[in-house]
Amino acid sequence: MRPSTDSEWLAWISLQAHALKLMTTERQREAHSEVSSFLELHLADDTRADALAFRAVISTEQGEIELAKADLLKARSIVTAGSYKKYTIELALGGLSEEAGDSMEAASWYLEALNTVVKDPTTSGGSALVSLLTLKQHASLDPDQQEVCERVARQAWSLFQMPGEPDLTDLGKTARALVQASARPLPRSDVSDS
Repeated sequence: MRPSTDSEWLAWISLQAHALKLMTTERQREAHSEVSSFLELHLADDTRADALAFRAVISTEQGEIELAKADLLKARSIVTAGSYKKYTIELALGGLSEEAGDSMEAASWYLEALNTVVKDPTTSGGSALVSLLTLKQHASLDPDQQEVCERVARQAWSLFQMPGEPDLTDLGKTARALVQASARPLPRSDVSDS
């Protein structure tokens, strides 16, 4: 897998900015077409995955859920395992499944996202945790699901350097605290006390 060149990445950023402008003026079809044309180029996997995920956002706004899902699945197949990008794609797939009314598929994607987080200590996973727990609020987690949720909660708690220990008896409350913590800047450990 070759990495994106600077020129390829800059071209993608420029096109993405233009597509966003089109979208704000209700020209989603044009934005979709421009991103589709870009995807016809010989692109590095990381650029291709970003463009596919972005096109999925446009498709979702147009109500084309199946097209969005197909793009996200393609993007997921080419991203690095255990990466933040993979996590966000799985989280989006869960959201699309939930929007389509398929709560079992949504839960499955949120669990996939949490399993991805376990492999990446720099990703908190709070959003997937909240989404899964909200979805399953009347159903209990099986022991494996519970273990993954607890592991993600501990990992994120540590990542955000939150005081004490996460309350694993109330994962919903803990997950909401993690989402709030993700909106704050991380503590700096290189600051002296002078």
